[in-house]
Amino acid sequence: METGLITIFFSLMATYLILFGLSIYAHKKNSFKLFSHSGWAEEMPTLFLTMILGIILWGIIPFSIWGYQTSINVIIGQEPPLLHQFLVVFFSGFLAFKIGIKQSEILSLNLPSSFSGQEKPKDYYIQSYVYYRILYLLAYEFWFRGILLVTLVKHLQLVPAIFINIILYSLLHFISDKREFRLCFPFGAYLCLLCWWIGAAWPAMLIHLSLSLSYELNFVLMKRIKYQKI
Repeated sequence: METGLITIFFSLMATYLILFGLSIYAHKKNSFKLFSHSGWAEEMPTLFLTMILGIILWGIIPFSIWGYQTSINVIIGQEPPLLHQFLVVFFSGFLAFKIGIKQSEILSLNLPSSFSGQEKPKDYYIQSYVYYRILYLLAYEFWFRGILLVTLVKHLQLVPAIFINIILYSLLHFISDKREFRLCFPFGAYLCLLCWWIGAAWPAMLIHLSLSLSYELNFVLMKRIKYQKI
C-alpha cells in the first residue's frame, strides 16, 4: 500500500472513530437526535457537542486539508448534471421528503410511552438544533459520499468501495432503531451509486436533508400543535 494512501486511510479512520465513539455515547444518553422512540433528547449539551464535532471533523477539517477547489469539485462535481440526472435527484429528494413526513405522522400517532411526562424542548433549542443539524448533515454527506467515497473508488473498484462505505455508514446506526439500521444498507447503497453516477456529493446532501428535516420538523410541528391544544 502506498505511503500516501496509508496516510489518507488513517486520517479518515481517525475522524470516523472519534465520531463513532461520541455517537455511541450520545445514543446511550438518548441524545444523538432531538427525539427518538426513547423520547426527547435527555442531554442537550451532548446533542450539540456531537453535531459540532461532526461539523468540524467531517466538514471543516477535510475541507481545509483537501483545499477549496478540490472540496468544491467533490461537492458539486466538475460538470453540471444532465437533465435526466437532475430529474432523478429531484424525484429522489421529493420521495425522501414524503417518506419523512409519513414516518413522522406514524410516530406521532403511535407515540411511545417514553414521551409521557416529558416536556418538549424549548423553542431556542429546537431552532438551534435545526441550524446545526443542517450543517451536520452537509458535513456528514461531504465525508461519506464525498471524501470517503472518492478516495475508496480511486484506490479500489466501485463495488468494494461502496461496500466499505455502507458498512461504516451502517455501524453508526447499529445501536439505534433496528429498522433504521436495516434501511441503512439500501439507502446508503443508493446514495453512493447516485453520487458516483453524477460525480458529486450534493445529491446525497439534498436527499438526506429532505428525509431527515421533513421527519424531524413535521414531528416537532405536530407536537407543538398538540401542546397548544392542551
